[in-house]
Amino acid sequence: LKPHHLEGVDAIIIYHTQKEADAGTQGLLGDWIAAGKPVCITHAGLGAWPEWSSYSSWCGRIWEWGVSSHPHVAATLRPTAEGGVDFGFTEAWLPRDEVFIRLKETAPIIVDLAAEIGGEETHPAAWHLRAHPNVAAWMPGHRRDSWTVPAMRQGFEAVLRRLLFE
Repeated sequence: LKPHHLEGVDAIIIYHTQKEADAGTQGLLGDWIAAGKPVCITHAGLGAWPEWSSYSSWCGRIWEWGVSSHPHVAATLRPTAEGGVDFGFTEAWLPRDEVFIRLKETAPIIVDLAAEIGGEETHPAAWHLRAHPNVAAWMPGHRRDSWTVPAMRQGFEAVLRRLLFE
């Protein structure tokens, strides 16, 4: 990235990236976050740039090979009181293969949305960082067709609204 690439940009959304971030990308993203500007890391972005420790800490939770997984089961999403984000629903259902579980903790987070899998396990599905409230994660969305589920669009929009307007 070059500085002019971010002119007029309100928020950065990271979905997937290269394995390594060059010095320019590291500098620009680091400055952006330090300035309190909004960043939303979505789904596969939690596995990006694995050797960049600052980025890993901005994620709050990251994919850990051999530990993390995304089981092919349905999940129920529920907003948390702690997060205080209006998702437009009190409960939503997602089809199979949506939610990463057993992610590696890299920084303290506030869970905005929890995913219940199999009626027992609960995992963070959307969160923002305690130290950098301008950085959030929206984690469901492994399959392209999952974006036809209204809760996916509503949830992602709610995370962006919190970043941009609160």
